[in-house]
Amino acid sequence: MTRNATKLQDRGYPPRAAFSPGFVPALRKTLGHEGGYVNHPADPGGETRWGITKRTYPWLDIRALTRPEAERVYFRDFWQRGGCDRIASSSTTPIAAEFFDQAVNGGRGAAAKTLQRALNFLRGSGRSRPLAALRVDGGFGTKSLRRLRAERRSRLDITLLAFKGFRFTRFTEIIRRRPASLPFAAGWTRRALER
Repeated sequence: MTRNATKLQDRGYPPRAAFSPGFVPALRKTLGHEGGYVNHPADPGGETRWGITKRTYPWLDIRALTRPEAERVYFRDFWQRGGCDRIASSSTTPIAAEFFDQAVNGGRGAAAKTLQRALNFLRGSGRSRPLAALRVDGGFGTKSLRRLRAERRSRLDITLLAFKGFRFTRFTEIIRRRPASLPFAAGWTRRALER
């Protein structure tokens, strides 16, 4: 067992056998954007491998982090703690996968705010009376889940597209505020808008 694997076990990270079914396709999509070791000077996360940063996980040896170890971190800290199973059961796995990818790329709070903004944007579309606006607070709780469930199956593709659009908008705002992030623009665009 590697030192990282021992640290993960000691901190209660679940084994790969515990992964839920919706997590596996979401993980595959996210890992298509994450990969080898990098230490880009413009990345505030510092050392990164598989999308796991030294800034967030100072106790891990990032350079030595294996893919199975990164998967365990993703499952507990982003899928489970982000409520992605609840999102998947409320809507579709694609929305949960997009939420998960945003959580990995920008944090769980940013993922929740982005999906809340998308749901607010669509709250009057196709309805005789608009629904009440959600509070964009970064906590995807009961009210946000109820709103997601209220979207008819036929509208979930529109909800996913709106979510992707708001992800792209978030990335443009990051670059506007922090121009040093410009080297990441092409990758972020691809990540936000891919189908």
